[in-house]
Amino acid sequence: MNNLYDNGTCLLGTKKDIYDYTLKIDTLNEEERQDILREIKDFNDTDILCINYDCGMGLSIESWETTDIIKEVK
Repeated sequence: MNNLYDNGTCLLGTKKDIYDYTLKIDTLNEEERQDILREIKDFNDTDILCINYDCGMGLSIESWETTDIIKEVK
């Protein structure tokens, strides 16, 4: 995955890209930034994460690892 996607409700991308983006984005307050960084710290850099940040009390994260690949598209 080479891009980050944000539809206004969810942020989708690799853990590394989301981590880097979270450090740079200026629309987050420091508490929100630390919450995201704390929640994603245990994932692998190559894991694909979908962070739902519009779910009421906090955020939820769906994840996919490289072992979840069923077909590689070239």
